[in-house]
Amino acid sequence: MSTVCAIIPTYNRAHYIGECLNSLLAQTRRIDQIIVVDDGSTDNTQEVLKAYAGQIIVLHKQNGGKASA
Repeated sequence: MSTVCAIIPTYNRAHYIGECLNSLLAQTRRIDQIIVVDDGSTDNTQEVLKAYAGQIIVLHKQNGGKASA
């Protein structure tokens, strides 16, 4: 069986990231790995992501734009 990985770049999307992650976690075919790349968010994105600890991998980086995330 193949492996499914989702990579989600985000920047200041605290209002949307939870909805996105809930959708991925609710898929019929379980996603093997979810990686969120936080591109230096300054809102409460980090607090939202903490609620998913153990279910996702979070990478933090300085803001560099969409292509760098």
